[in-house]
Amino acid sequence: MRSVNKLIITSLVAIPLMTISPQILAAESLHQCQLESGTKLPEGVKTCGEFIDGLAMVRDLSASTKQYGFINKQGKVVVPIEYDNVSLYEKDFAIVTKDKKYGFVNKNGEVVLPVEYDSVKAFREDFALVEKDGNYGFINKKGETVVPLIYSNAVNFHEGLASVKKGTKWGYIDKTGEAVIPFKYDSMNGGYFSEGVARVERLVNGEYKVGFINKKGQEIIPLEYHDYSSHRAEDGLIFLANDKNKMRGVYDTQGKMVIPIEYSSLYQFSEGLASIGRYKNGQQGFVDKTGKEIIPARYTLAN
Repeated sequence: MRSVNKLIITSLVAIPLMTISPQILAAESLHQCQLESGTKLPEGVKTCGEFIDGLAMVRDLSASTKQYGFINKQGKVVVPIEYDNVSLYEKDFAIVTKDKKYGFVNKNGEVVLPVEYDSVKAFREDFALVEKDGNYGFINKKGETVVPLIYSNAVNFHEGLASVKKGTKWGYIDKTGEAVIPFKYDSMNGGYFSEGVARVERLVNGEYKVGFINKKGQEIIPLEYHDYSSHRAEDGLIFLANDKNKMRGVYDTQGKMVIPIEYSSLYQFSEGLASIGRYKNGQQGFVDKTGKEIIPARYTLAN
């Protein structure tokens, strides 16, 4: 080991904050269509999107509102070119919008869900989240309402459970619509079940306290941590920060602390090691997934 107490640390990846997935509605860039020989585009259509599973998004440039639909490789209209916007197909369904309302069509061009909802999300685990007049529920792939639109907010199903808000509190329901985890949390912060656990939050003296529950509703990590904590488990690990001084550490999905909450900085693992640091002296090092300091935190960053 070099005698100079400096360590060059590269490619550090910070503990991720929540990423909000964008709604997939937004017409892709269009280009010249590649149709089968001897076929032509519908009247008014000059460009189209890439063909995916035999269908391509098209736009009618002759219409004043520039409406969208889908054609097949023979140039035949499959989804009428009458929508204000469309999404790409995902799991055999596309979201369509007209007059600021949303619905679903299938690959046969059939309307599965009438275009009358204020918002919809793509299907996940065979269910899609829909909203009308500020009330949320779920439909199946037949367009049937399987969970009534009675909730004030909701997140798609993950691992068989969906977080839903009733009044001012959050809980979890299963796919029958039965509440399996009581409505007692103040926030999920976009959380959902991952690797059998989910983040939950409770408001205490004006501040949110973060913890994690399992599918039985047991609080395997007490609600006493800071918002800087992970939003979900990854590779069996949950990064947490305490409230007092925002020191960081790691739990596993069984609720066992594997890295003590004593580091001022702690980054995601790469090749089995995570960078650690202490504010007190600005020193850096590396720790493995058992919490052992493989390279002790006594080095300073090189310029």
